[in-house]
Amino acid sequence: MGIAFKPNVSDVRESPAKKIADAIAPEYAVEPNLQQEGLTDVSTAVAHADILVLLVAHREFDNLCIPSSTLVLNFCNCAIRRNPSDGSQTLPKVV
Repeated sequence: MGIAFKPNVSDVRESPAKKIADAIAPEYAVEPNLQQEGLTDVSTAVAHADILVLLVAHREFDNLCIPSSTLVLNFCNCAIRRNPSDGSQTLPKVV
């Protein structure tokens, strides 16, 4: 999730995150600041993913409510929370 070259922009030129997303699963790439065919929206990704890889710390990713069964690889220090309805906890942003 996140393929721009830095948080809260839509520019993907020379983005290391885009290279990673393209190598792993380009059909599931998420970039909330870019309206482009072939990208998955944030809510669909969170609802259907078994694994979420957070690569860029966009505002839209802070405080996402992620199911406890979803593995999260948080490489950009986004503040995320687990879905309280399934007994999981909030994962605060590390400062």
